Amino acid sequence: MKKQVIYNGGTKRQSGCTNPSVLKKGKIYEVIGENVKLFRTYYTLKGVEGQFNSVWFEEIPNYPETFLAIGITVHSPGESCFLYALEEIDEIAKFGYRNTSTVQSVEPIGNKTFRVVTENSIYILQII
Repeated sequence: MKKQVIYNGGTKRQSGCTNPSVLKKGKIYEVIGENVKLFRTYYTLKGVEGQFNSVWFEEIPNYPETFLAIGITVHSPGESCFLYALEEIDEIAKFGYRNTSTVQSVEPIGNKTFRVVTENSIYILQII
């Protein structure tokens, strides 16, 4: 799962980190790299150039990712599910084939629409 953090407005700079003026207080950023030093850690953030002091951020707990998906059947708890999930591929939204982790629960939420919770993700699944 992706690590997400919120910028807390911190500005105390250590050598080797980028000026935080390019960050917005309260904004959520995705961490794409961590440079761990002896007494500090620097984050590399998606879409922002530079390395930023990790103490400037509060970590957001990792909740399961939720995907919109289409499939031809709903599988029972204990099985894997075969479906097409909408995901970002090269910054373009596309449906990609996916064999899920084990289904934990299935809840009907509409006409041929289900909330499928697996070990690793949640899918809003439309049966076609």
